[in-house]
Amino acid sequence: MKYLIAFLLVIALCPNTLWAAGEEIVFGNMTDKGPAIYKINADGASLKELQKGGSFPQWSPNKKLIAYLTDSDDIGILDSEGREITIAVIEKGTLGGKPIKAAIWNYVWSPDSKKIALIYPVLEYIVVQVYDIDSRRVTFSTGRKAQRADTALFSAHLQFSPDSKQLVFSMEGIGERGGLELIDIAAKKSKVIASEGFYAKFWRENILYLTLDEKGSTFWTLKKDGTRKEKLFSTSLIVTPDSGINHDRLFLKSISKEGIFKIFLFDLLDLKLTEVSLKDLQFAQPEFSPDGNKAIVRGSPTSGENGTGYYIINLKNNEHFLLKKIREPEDRDYSWIIMFSGKRNYSWK
Repeated sequence: MKYLIAFLLVIALCPNTLWAAGEEIVFGNMTDKGPAIYKINADGASLKELQKGGSFPQWSPNKKLIAYLTDSDDIGILDSEGREITIAVIEKGTLGGKPIKAAIWNYVWSPDSKKIALIYPVLEYIVVQVYDIDSRRVTFSTGRKAQRADTALFSAHLQFSPDSKQLVFSMEGIGERGGLELIDIAAKKSKVIASEGFYAKFWRENILYLTLDEKGSTFWTLKKDGTRKEKLFSTSLIVTPDSGINHDRLFLKSISKEGIFKIFLFDLLDLKLTEVSLKDLQFAQPEFSPDGNKAIVRGSPTSGENGTGYYIINLKNNEHFLLKKIREPEDRDYSWIIMFSGKRNYSWK
């Protein structure tokens, strides 16, 4: 079997809904006194500290609330000015009468801004829960046993349906071929709708997802009942989605066998890949602005000034500027991990 370069996400958190409709951006940063949550305008003006402690903030879709991960691995909720609304204490079970500490891997807002779905590991299980903002409690919980004890790396993805009533859940490590699961939140039921596939997203009237094999990557669409599977696009590149869908586009990341990665814009309508390259800047985790004309990325200069920061890219001309230089937390590493894999079998034959 040929060596393939596989993208594996140890912890699935990526910048998501950092950007509000009014072009206010929230982000986490390290200070001399520890981590903190900030808000800043897209032009770099009006920097404001919202919360001491915490990381990975996300705007709610209605832009009235900001969620973040607390230092105790729960979910904190702020209003748009940083006033604390509540701390959603997530019960992660007990072992020998003692609470189990578990890091939240990923969390997402529902489109109606009334719920948050989250995923975390407990022993050999992967748990998906839904937290209700109004009642301030977990209203749904389900667990899945991981594939094998030696499966140390996972790629986990959660997304609400547009009506906020369902979740699509995909994760490498649950089965030999990944797999897609559709969760009905109100009925508290779930079903497998595809036996293989990763990075599932609701798109138009379908679910969009990705499969990998020795020939490259293929995007598929599927109806929510698991029927009418259709091939959308194939490429010889090994790619992974690196953003949400905005104006029928999403960012993809690809890496060559030489270890060089590239970012592409993928148009889901005309099925074109366009490389997004920035001079003297390596970047990842792009997120579209609401109008789709700009993106915020986490980047590091390849020469000159050292350090990491958030940059704004104008997608029409690829010009960019440094929005805010940041310091990385030393005790958390929520990042894309790139691995050369000769043992993992992606042929599934």
